[in-house]
Amino acid sequence: MQTNKLLGVVLFIVGIALAIYGFNLQNAFGSQVAEFFGHKNQNAITYISLGAVASIAGVLLLLKGGNKN
Repeated sequence: MQTNKLLGVVLFIVGIALAIYGFNLQNAFGSQVAEFFGHKNQNAITYISLGAVASIAGVLLLLKGGNKN
């Protein structure tokens, strides 16, 4: 049970960090210039997506780990 909770917390924190990094990468000057010319930064979208998936998985592990006896 403790392992699931620990893994859930780690996944949640890593997911939030990845999402924040992706948002910062998306708002960087180079990305802004590329977006002006019609190019999307795929790396930023990938980091944001992975961050969302990891944080949701972390929350699910926390909720599942709390219900077991």
